[in-house]
Amino acid sequence: MKLFSKRIFLAALIGAFICSAEAFAQTNAQSMETFLPKATITTAWYVVIEPDPAFDDYGRRFRAAREKNSEWFAEYSRKYQGTDSAPYDERFGVSKEEYEHFKEPMNQYHEVKRQEIKVQRTEQKRLVGFNFQGNDLLFSNLVVNLDETTAKTPLDVLPKQDFVDLKRATLPPGPHRGVLFRTADAKIAASKRRESLFIGELKDKDSGIIHYSINTPGQVKMIYIQFAK
Repeated sequence: MKLFSKRIFLAALIGAFICSAEAFAQTNAQSMETFLPKATITTAWYVVIEPDPAFDDYGRRFRAAREKNSEWFAEYSRKYQGTDSAPYDERFGVSKEEYEHFKEPMNQYHEVKRQEIKVQRTEQKRLVGFNFQGNDLLFSNLVVNLDETTAKTPLDVLPKQDFVDLKRATLPPGPHRGVLFRTADAKIAASKRRESLFIGELKDKDSGIIHYSINTPGQVKMIYIQFAK
């Protein structure tokens, strides 16, 4: 989990005074069924994403500029903290184009691989299962318990955390809303592994979205599955 934590810290360092706080918004959760693929067979895109190495270089140059001119940065931070309208300044040590690009959190990741897959749905009472059919998949099957609102992956049963509705996309491909599931804290401590699963919809497209990530010491793997609703 070290790699993921380091990157979150870097993003927070750069964004602390240029982005308004946009935490998960808890609302009355819609029924899980509204977000799930409906057909017996659904065609979908399976996309592998990873942190963009260019963002690490960007962060290195940004930190170096901050250390070189710490008093100016401190004053700038006080002036614009809590806003999303902080203007670019050449003292950032990065180009204006880079600044505008990377201040959007989802641009800190890039697409590595994309393939078309089939999603097969099965249902038994209130258990809805999905089998993802493709090549070399990180995430191949899922069972959603609609009564308990849990999600079973090949590795664990994940409890529901929150209903989220983000105004600003934190991951590709865009702003989304839906239900977040995550490994229980006690299991994270015991196994040194964290799974995160989001089932929802894109807010600017008529598309369902499933995000999945697995975080183990020193490594994070992330994918999303996008399908027409």
